[in-house]
Amino acid sequence: MRAPGTAAKKNAKSILQFLETTSDKGYRLAWENMGLALIQISAGNTVWVLNMRKIRAFPRELKRIMTSESITLTGAGLTSDAEVIWEDLRIDMPQLADVGLMTRLSDPERRLDENFQQLALDTAAEQILSISLDKTRQKTVNWKGQLKEGDLVYAAIDAAVSICLFKELSNKLAEKSAQIDKEIPRSWYTFRMVEGEIVRLEDSYTGGVIPWSTRDCTWYTNGRFQGYFP
Repeated sequence: MRAPGTAAKKNAKSILQFLETTSDKGYRLAWENMGLALIQISAGNTVWVLNMRKIRAFPRELKRIMTSESITLTGAGLTSDAEVIWEDLRIDMPQLADVGLMTRLSDPERRLDENFQQLALDTAAEQILSISLDKTRQKTVNWKGQLKEGDLVYAAIDAAVSICLFKELSNKLAEKSAQIDKEIPRSWYTFRMVEGEIVRLEDSYTGGVIPWSTRDCTWYTNGRFQGYFP
């Protein structure tokens, strides 16, 4: 008889092996957390849904994925998710990219009277991919209870959509940058979790961390888009 958590640990190992062999491991990963009940990871054409209730000890292979500096974890609302992960697991995450913020930057004039804040995954998916996500299940499913196949499919779709958004938005931001002839700083939508704080990817010249904030985006002030300022 296998010990509890053995299957989950093997899944984590297979994910890590896949990411180590694929050529695009640096930015073809999507991660989303649901209150630590599930962790979904999408890479290539595969989505892994890990049921954290069945794992006694957090797999070190999964920790290596989440703490890797060469793998970008992407999704919507990642500042909140990163804070939950830190509170429960004390794990630093060095590469996070928020597709909600990327969506705003790709077309800031679409929502002129809104501040620079993270858009929800369903909003970003509708705007960028023209698909509608049914979020009603999120309110009705007990993610820490016994999950049905439909619940797992729902969770997997979120992770798959996150990676599709990241790939599409990376291209759109490059096109937008060329259109306005201005660089769009990655620091506006990427950050890391270090000892419970959301900070910039780069350290200060003295080697200390720099707090990350949506207020760093110079295109937005006073609760609205003001223009493509450097």
